[in-house]
Amino acid sequence: ASTVTEDVTYTAKWKMKGANTVLYRGNEGAKADGTDFYSEYTNAQTKVLANNMFSRTGWHFTGWNTKADGSGTAYAAGATYTFTAAHNLETVELYAQWERNTYTVKYVDGVNGAAFADESHTAKYEDATPAFEGSTDNYIGWVFNGWNPTVASTVTEDVTYTAKWKMK
Repeated sequence: ASTVTEDVTYTAKWKMKGANTVLYRGNEGAKADGTDFYSEYTNAQTKVLANNMFSRTGWHFTGWNTKADGSGTAYAAGATYTFTAAHNLETVELYAQWERNTYTVKYVDGVNGAAFADESHTAKYEDATPAFEGSTDNYIGWVFNGWNPTVASTVTEDVTYTAKWKMK
């Protein structure tokens, strides 16, 4: 500011002189503080890449890539990145790569196999919940009365659905 009108604090931003930079991007993931990037500096021509510091609900980290869509050069966490020339102030941007988690969806009869055999399916995070494929007509004297908990429309975690029964 050219004129002072109130108390103000200016904070200097520092970068290592002659440093190369690795800029890590969360690519839809975020750190615990809510930020979606992280920078590291080095005077060396090579840099051991950071482990994942981002999280993304329902997804797991698979490595780094020079392109957000994964079409660039891939690097594992802990791999060595070599800058193109020593101390040329190069910045490389690396994007976290993610894969959807796989969960188990299980249907059980709630009466220890008296009505039907347990049925298990696997599905990726946010896929439509696989439907029960068996028959609920096999429990003599009882009528199927839904699932506990109520079957969700999409998969977000491992879940077991237990059949509810009422007397005929």
